[in-house]
Order: sequence, then C-alpha cells, then structure tokens
Amino acid sequence: MQIRNQGTDFTQHDRPDYCEQPFVFNHDNSYLAKFDEYTLDRPGYVAWFSHPAGPLQSGEMSDTVYYKGDTVSYHEHNHGIEVFLIDAGRVMVYMRGKKAEAAAGDIVFVPPFVSHGFDYLEDETVWREWFAHIRMNEGMLKERRLRTFGNVDLDDPSVKQKLARHKDHTKLTFVTEFDRVDKDQMPFIRSYDFAYDTFRFPGVEMLQKIARHELDGESEIWQYRMDKGFSMEWSKWNPHGVVLALFSGSMEVTVAGQEPFIVKAHDIVNIPSYLSCRIEALENNTVTFDYACKGLQFRALEHVRALQNEGSALLDDKEAVCELLEDTYDVYSYWKMH
Repeated sequence: MQIRNQGTDFTQHDRPDYCEQPFVFNHDNSYLAKFDEYTLDRPGYVAWFSHPAGPLQSGEMSDTVYYKGDTVSYHEHNHGIEVFLIDAGRVMVYMRGKKAEAAAGDIVFVPPFVSHGFDYLEDETVWREWFAHIRMNEGMLKERRLRTFGNVDLDDPSVKQKLARHKDHTKLTFVTEFDRVDKDQMPFIRSYDFAYDTFRFPGVEMLQKIARHELDGESEIWQYRMDKGFSMEWSKWNPHGVVLALFSGSMEVTVAGQEPFIVKAHDIVNIPSYLSCRIEALENNTVTFDYACKGLQFRALEHVRALQNEGSALLDDKEAVCELLEDTYDVYSYWKMH
C-alpha cells in the first residue's frame, strides 16, 4: 500500500488490502499495523493486532519479534499492566533483584511499579503482548503519523525528544545486581504449568494464569489444554467477545453465519461481541490462552466443581447450566462438564 504525501512515496505497512480470515490475527496477512522501521539494521518487527478499549484502555495486543542479542533495558511504569506470553523462543527476565530464564509457554506478568528488563536469547523470539492502561504502541503510531503526514524532520533531536517523552516510564540507569534463580522463584513469571487452580472436565484442563485481582477486577486470563474432539461454544448474548491465542495444535472455528475455518498454532482468534461461535480441537495437546474472560469464570468453575462432587443432575441440563453461568457469573461459554 502506498500513500502519497507532498510529492513523496511512503511505504506504509498498515493493515493489508486483503485479510484471508477477518476473525484471525497473525503475522502473515492480518494485523492493524506492522512496524519495522524502528529496528535499524536488525530484522525484528512489531505486529499490532488490536486497539486498547473501554474505560481501562485494556485489551491492546501485539507481537514483537526479537532476535538473539536484543535487549529491553531495566525500567518501570507508574501505570499500566503488561502480560507477556513467550509464544516462541527464550528470554532472560530481570525483576526485583532476581533473574531467570523463561521459555515458550511461560507468561511474564508486569504490574505497575515493578522494575523489569529482558535479554532475548534466541532468534525469532515471539513476545506476545497484552496491555491495559498504557497504550503501549501509541508512540510508534504517533511517529508513523508524523512520518507519513506531518512534514517534520524526525532526525531533529528536539523532535526525537518529544517523541520519546513518556511521563509514566522511568528508565533505571544505575547498576543493579541480580541473583540467578529458577523461574519458579520469581512470582511474576507464570511458568507453563503454573495455575492458581486447575479445573478438569472431559477433554479439557482449564488453568487460571492471571487472576482478576491482578487485572484491576476487570478480567481473568486462562489457559485451556484440549484433547482432540473437545468443543466449546459461546452464546450469541456474549457481550465480551472471544480472544483466543492458539499456542499449539489446531482448531476448527465456526462463527454464526460463516463457513467453518481452521486456525493453527500462533494465530489469534478474535470474535466480536454478540456473535455466537464454536471451537473444536482438531488434535491432542491443542493449547490456547483466553484473553477475553471478563465474566467471573474462576468463581463459576468452583461452583461447577461443587456440583460435580455432589453428583448434581443439573449438569445434564444444558439450558440450566447456561442460565446459571450467564445470570450468576456473567460467563457465556458452554462445554461438556462431566
């Protein structure tokens, strides 16, 4: 896509003219913008998938692809929550006097006022990012707009200083010593097997990775480990939408009024609110992360587990289960529960 501005052609890596599947984000052909002009001679880039939304400006998602030797210096934020899923690769994480290596499938959770820095240990490390309260990609978007439409000299030091200004960002320039520890000794690293609790149903394990109290009471982040043939559906009355980041395996996805389509590992499924949809795992060890769980799912699953333990006949009645989940817990998904 070319944009002409004041007689000069500017190549813009914004959303492609054609997206193969409008309900899927990936690096190939479905993103809002792709930033690669900030990595100089290095091959990394940022694929930006979704805007922050709502009063808490949450749900912004992007992937940054790093290469061995890339680093993020030690810093902290006064506002904002960052959730980093290592979708591929390995990372050395520096936080609060400790350092540990995290690998694919691990999550690094960064709340405000927690200093952090990273060294990327492998080429093509995919750093899957979820943000709230911070509008993390706004600086790159602002520079893109100026570069394309602003007629300003981006090499001017005063312009660069204005672009780099970030009131909530504190770069820590002093030398800090870090003790090398196992990642399980760093509470802000949520290893692949970490869970506040794991709920088991036929064909699936559901692990809560980030709890509601850690996301300002707005949502929860879950990991689902699915066997081949497991299916899950969302009601057309779901006001929250569905955002599933597929880590491994493959799924068939059906959205109301659309032909089914297949998603593969590393794709993000993004279904708007008030559209019914269904997923089915096509192979064993299909693992996805749920980023749009705004209902009280942890509380709901504790209730369902209690009903299981009682041998309650209610779990045989799909309509009754959906009514319980929707009316009591604001949860609009359904799956086989016993």
